[in-house]
Amino acid sequence: MQFDLSKQSYCFAIPAYEGQIRVETQMSLLGVSTKLSSMGVAHSFAIIKGGALIHNVRNELVYKFLNQSDCDTMVWIDADVGFEFDAFARLAAWSSLYPIVAGVYPSRTDPPTFFVNHLGEGYNEHGLIKVNGTGMGFVAMQRQVFEKMKVLQYRSKAYPVPLRAYFQMDYVPTEEMYEEEVVMKSQGEDIWFFQEAFKQGFPTYIDPQINLTHTGPKTFDGRLQDCISQIINP
Repeated sequence: MQFDLSKQSYCFAIPAYEGQIRVETQMSLLGVSTKLSSMGVAHSFAIIKGGALIHNVRNELVYKFLNQSDCDTMVWIDADVGFEFDAFARLAAWSSLYPIVAGVYPSRTDPPTFFVNHLGEGYNEHGLIKVNGTGMGFVAMQRQVFEKMKVLQYRSKAYPVPLRAYFQMDYVPTEEMYEEEVVMKSQGEDIWFFQEAFKQGFPTYIDPQINLTHTGPKTFDGRLQDCISQIINP
């Protein structure tokens, strides 16, 4: 897919809540930044180190994107996800058409799997799949998503104004009953965001062709397209 990357500007948001960024991720970011600079494409970085509550860290990164940068597009990169420039270029191209678009990275397990909340739909005309959630490790979002979404405000001492709670932790019911009560389970901030954005008119599309790595005790490599039967029947 051909796309002029200079038509947009990009803010790379990295929540380094464990206090470090994997070497593989650093090399990916360096490679993309070097290439974008050579092409004259405006981009910046927003990084927060530490933070016990990941949903608060993500909300703070959104604040930095909206108030401390002029970029059009926020690109979420988790501190353990690696990628090549071509993967970013695909994500950037789709982000010019879709407010929220993502690549799906493999789990850190053998064999690796891919986490997607599928809606039962197949490929659209661009080869993308509409979903109701995935990991937040490689996602592009247009500025309008945050400008238009209606969410609660909360106070953080580190900021002069209240922050918007775009990311929240939640509990959702399971099918289990215990002592005549429904047992709940925790729901991560990423899924909460995707589902809330979907309700407010911003569905998420994934590109199964994007290849990503996920580093833990070792680096896991994979492309959702090669395991697509996990979520749909092509």
